[in-house]
Formats: sequence, structure tokens, C-alpha cells
Amino acid sequence: MLLVGRIDEDVKWSDGEEQRYLQFPLVTKEVFAKNGSDTEHLEFHQVKIPSHIVNGSSKDMQKGRLLYLEGKVQTHSFVDATGVKRYVSEVLVNRFNFLG
Repeated sequence: MLLVGRIDEDVKWSDGEEQRYLQFPLVTKEVFAKNGSDTEHLEFHQVKIPSHIVNGSSKDMQKGRLLYLEGKVQTHSFVDATGVKRYVSEVLVNRFNFLG
């Protein structure tokens, strides 16, 4: 999957089972014509980048920064505090570039 979008919040480090990840929401925007006028649709994606791919670029990962990402969607489940099974989908990045 390929995405181009902006970092929506300050990035956070998290520890996975085998490595650390940089996590943040990415906002993508689609503009299309509807009833003769332009309409925008925003989509929010939860993104995880393994630390070995970030490779020292975390200081440049700031809210509003435009990124190009390549990766895959991963879905996992967990049981919340009320005992309900929930599902989360995230984009696991294997390559990225800063744009703009």
C-alpha cells in the first residue's frame, strides 16, 4: 500500500514484542467533484514504523509533516477492559520519504 499524507499528532515510541516502533496517525485527503463542487474526504490511518527504518529521522517526524509511505495493513485483536474483543488495523511501514 502507498500513502501520502500528513502527520496528525506528535509521534510516540512504543515497544513491540521484538522491536520498538514510532507510532502516529496519518491523515490523507481525497478531493472529488460532487454536485458541481469540490468535496474533501479525510481518512485517518494509524501508522507504525520499526525503529531500524526510522534510523534517526524521528526528530524530523513532526505534526503537519508531509510523508510518502510504503507498507502493509495489519489487523490484530485485543480484549478491552469490559471483556469485549476489539480489532485494530494499522499500517506497518517498510519505506518512507519526507515530502515538501
